[in-house]
Amino acid sequence: MRKLLLLVLLLCSAFGLRAEYLDSDSIDHSARYDSLAPLHGNWFQQLMQTNFHINDPRIKYPRFPQFCLKVYNWGDKTFNSYDPAYVRSTGKNWKFLVKCDAWNQSFRYVFDLFNHDNVEVRSKMNVDLGMTIQFMAVGLTYTRAMDESIYGKKNKRNTFEFSFTCSRFSLEALSRHTSGGAYIDKYGSYDKGTDFLRMPFEGLETSTTQVTGFYFFNHQRYSQSAAYAYSKYQLRSAGSWLGGLQWAHRKVIMDFSDLPDEMKEANPEFPLINTFDYKEYALVGGYAYNWVLNKHFLFNITAMPFVGYRRSQLHTEHRRSRELVSAGALGRTSLTYNNGMLFVGLVGKFNGGFILNRHYSLFNSTQTGNFIIGLRF
Repeated sequence: MRKLLLLVLLLCSAFGLRAEYLDSDSIDHSARYDSLAPLHGNWFQQLMQTNFHINDPRIKYPRFPQFCLKVYNWGDKTFNSYDPAYVRSTGKNWKFLVKCDAWNQSFRYVFDLFNHDNVEVRSKMNVDLGMTIQFMAVGLTYTRAMDESIYGKKNKRNTFEFSFTCSRFSLEALSRHTSGGAYIDKYGSYDKGTDFLRMPFEGLETSTTQVTGFYFFNHQRYSQSAAYAYSKYQLRSAGSWLGGLQWAHRKVIMDFSDLPDEMKEANPEFPLINTFDYKEYALVGGYAYNWVLNKHFLFNITAMPFVGYRRSQLHTEHRRSRELVSAGALGRTSLTYNNGMLFVGLVGKFNGGFILNRHYSLFNSTQTGNFIIGLRF
């Protein structure tokens, strides 16, 4: 069991799963330990005595764990090296953090492009509170939805997020399903004399699966992890062009069957049930920049437009349509505060795209804000 645990930790880190916790520019740490007392017990007990500093030369690894260590060091050097004048490791293996996530989705559906009849729907602001304990590549997170205490009713949703980042590339995956908990801001020609109807709407259901991977061209001087993973320090301001691929499968259902009769009668041409189902294959490109304000504060901005192939369908009572072109943008920004073991982060993210043909258009976007506070040890 101990061998399996160490193998998972080392191999995951070797392929970039948050391997940034160790300093790949100084893998030979022998001089740091010459004056320290020898370690006792078996190799796993020795590893615990060093607080899991796996390259401590005093640890007497058996043959198999020693092989795993060599694989890790190779992967760390190959995929996670930086220019030490620009980027430095935090030198810590463990992190504990608390985060508060606030996010919502918005949709603008234009059914008749010539008459500009449109529906605007947005979800309520979803608020989640989570805690994470992480050692190198392996982390455990518990998240609780806070909507019930805010709205008095808990929205139906589940979210899974995964990411790993090394100096050369980053991979992110998201799976999310939501139901209900939305507002109708506009419904065609129906008008109550206000700019936004803000009418509660439980007929919205969304499902999203998305995987995005991108490569950092200036990977020696720019660190994405310094701004979003809190496992590196950006010492001098630097930016990088980036490019990659995105795959997504999205399904959006808008069921207006339960709307009041007066709203339906005001827009008799609107289909009551609309199902958008599409898969997307896109090229992603853009630029990211880390601005070092001082030794404590780091500001990042990242902009990534994308264009690609989208195979999509709209199902209504009357028609089906297909599109072949996708376009949109990914964006994020962060402000990070570092002070010894403590780190605090404010993060904003935007993901938006549109479908357009001669019959209708749909623009959908997700806006996310994160507040993060944590400790490295």
